[in-house]
Amino acid sequence: MFEIELDKYSTMYNLKMFLKTLLIFVAGTLFIREFLFELYNVSGASMQGELFAGDRVLISKVHYGARIPNVMKVPFIDKDNRILLSRQFPFYTPPLFKYLRLPGLASIERNDILLFNAPHQKKPSYELKDKYLKRCIAIPGDEIELVDGTVLLNGKISTELNSCIHLYKVVTNRPLSESELRALTVFDLSYSGFSGNSRKMNELNTYYLYLNLTTFQRIKSDLVIKDIDRYEYSIGLKDLDIYPHSPKYSFNLNNFGPLLVPGKGKIIHLDSVNSALYYEILKNYEDMQYVTLTNSRIYVKDSLITSFEFSKNYYFILGDNRDLSIDSRHWGLLPEDHIIGKATFVWSNSAEVKSGDLELE
Repeated sequence: MFEIELDKYSTMYNLKMFLKTLLIFVAGTLFIREFLFELYNVSGASMQGELFAGDRVLISKVHYGARIPNVMKVPFIDKDNRILLSRQFPFYTPPLFKYLRLPGLASIERNDILLFNAPHQKKPSYELKDKYLKRCIAIPGDEIELVDGTVLLNGKISTELNSCIHLYKVVTNRPLSESELRALTVFDLSYSGFSGNSRKMNELNTYYLYLNLTTFQRIKSDLVIKDIDRYEYSIGLKDLDIYPHSPKYSFNLNNFGPLLVPGKGKIIHLDSVNSALYYEILKNYEDMQYVTLTNSRIYVKDSLITSFEFSKNYYFILGDNRDLSIDSRHWGLLPEDHIIGKATFVWSNSAEVKSGDLELE
């Protein structure tokens, strides 16, 4: 009888210790993921000059300071509860707190690669929006402009990183085989509807290739290359898919701005020229109610707004693969409360990587 009770006690004790260890492990994992680091799986081609689909990138939340969660979610359930949300299960709460971030080790700088929640999506909280990985091009106080694909910061040409990819029109002396096309560049875009890395048009021996600066310099003197130039949208061509989606502006993928990036405490004067550029920010991120855009001017109820002091920092974001990226050119500026953390280094590479050092700088 005594031995049976002892076995029972021993089993319960072991179970208690197991559950305690499991609880500590789960709590520790959640704490690390929420406040210190998380692994992000790269998908798509928007950062393919630096990162490939399938790469696992370590995201640091201590660099800029971790956000205090403002919704309660079920942990470890379907990538941020998307299935639960789509089925309208009540496994999350409405926002409980306003935006709050812990102190960080550094401020956001130009060329940092950021993980953030997609600002243009309509969700109850920014934490429930999809996650994107892009490069910060302009910080508060910068004036950003794109002219024929070249980035101008504060009126000066910005030095372009080698990871930046552009679409080039390449004319050859003879038809190229599939293997020759693949030898021109390491970037595999076959899943994007392209044959290997190119699209051959109806023009004779003409190809459209995605190249970085190093590859461009390497192949431009090849004997088989007759002519090679960056594919550019014409200045003045209006693309309504580009922010602020208005025929008033002659913006397209390669020509955008100028746009002054606002910061916390920054006062920007609003007129008929720039009001449409800031209207969505005031409406969606600055918590202004009853705001409207009428005849290229911003009104709150019936009062004309001629200037505004911003309460948050904003950033202009681009993908390194400029022609295959959905970024600030499409949805505008990125508010600071949507930023999750900084990409620090590649934890593991995808099988698609053919060459090159993909460590982030």
